[in-house]
Amino acid sequence: MNVEISKVGPNESEEWRSVVSWVYTHKPATEDEYPVDSGETRYLARLDGVAAGACTVYDLPVVRGDTDLRCGGIAGVATLPEHRKSGVADKLMRSVLAGMRDEGYAISALYPFRSPYYRRFGYENCGWRWQIKCPQDRLPKFHASLPIRQIFLDQLQSLDAVYVPFIRARSGSPTRTIDDWKHRMGKTTPMVFAIGEPLEAYLWVNLDEFWGDANIGELAWTSKAGFETALSLIGSLCANQSSATWCEPPDSPFIASYMDQGMSATHNRQTMFRVVDLVPALTRFKPHSEGEFVVEIEDEECEWNNGVWAVGYSQDGVEISKGTNAGLRMNVREFSQALMGQPSVADLANYGAIDVWDPSGLKSFAQLLDAKPVVCMEFF
Repeated sequence: MNVEISKVGPNESEEWRSVVSWVYTHKPATEDEYPVDSGETRYLARLDGVAAGACTVYDLPVVRGDTDLRCGGIAGVATLPEHRKSGVADKLMRSVLAGMRDEGYAISALYPFRSPYYRRFGYENCGWRWQIKCPQDRLPKFHASLPIRQIFLDQLQSLDAVYVPFIRARSGSPTRTIDDWKHRMGKTTPMVFAIGEPLEAYLWVNLDEFWGDANIGELAWTSKAGFETALSLIGSLCANQSSATWCEPPDSPFIASYMDQGMSATHNRQTMFRVVDLVPALTRFKPHSEGEFVVEIEDEECEWNNGVWAVGYSQDGVEISKGTNAGLRMNVREFSQALMGQPSVADLANYGAIDVWDPSGLKSFAQLLDAKPVVCMEFF
């Protein structure tokens, strides 16, 4: 059997739509479905000349603290049922990784249908969202200490005053244009509330009928007062609702300080990341100190990452070259976690995921790749 992978051109759009629609909706696609977004690349896999698999790569620049990384978000990986277990999806993933490297991506992210499958290609779990569900009568009681006002679609970019510092305190979320903000709202326009003057928090919500669930689409904050005022607003929104559901990053203040019996918190939409190209990934960092280490990376899928790397850094930047006599050794999955910041280098070392022969090198490695909670605030 012969598998061929290609980027989707104008004459292949119908084949691509057909694969994706049958896999995800179990019906044929119409011409107006799956419009092409700016910054996306579509891939098609043919088995013996017949369309059999497909996926999309989104240009999704994400932050890692004050570092910006070009990230390829992989979505809609699909193989028609009659062609599964034929190697189509495997070759598709390998071709996409090579294509992302050629196009200058440093890292890649995806939401897995099964994590073990994507581990085969070097991806690993990095961070998550806590999905919190709280009955109306269990919500913490707060009085709003900050002003609250409703805003509308043409004012969404003003939320950057909260969103940008919120994501830069963490890792794994993309910056947003006004079109990104509107897309993130979804097909049904929610009520959007800005909190504080100047802004210290925001949230948006879609409400069910009476005594349903108040579904908070997104919540972000930059201060304790902003977070607590947001909770007071959720309480007001729930006056005629049975419960509220919202998401917080791994460093959730609600779980730390307000969790109680009758509430639930579950991992929601686990995110997997992978270093696509080690050199541009590390050289994008902006060190605040200096150090050096030599690390051996084991990467079976992206051979350009494989080998021993000597890394030196200072406030002038990061320099990387091929090295010898590695003081550290790890595979690309754990390296990707360290690069994103969760689990931390210290956690990985304690777990035994890093072979350490040079403790001072481990300290320098952890200093460059400091711990950060990882959360992706985007759906793709």
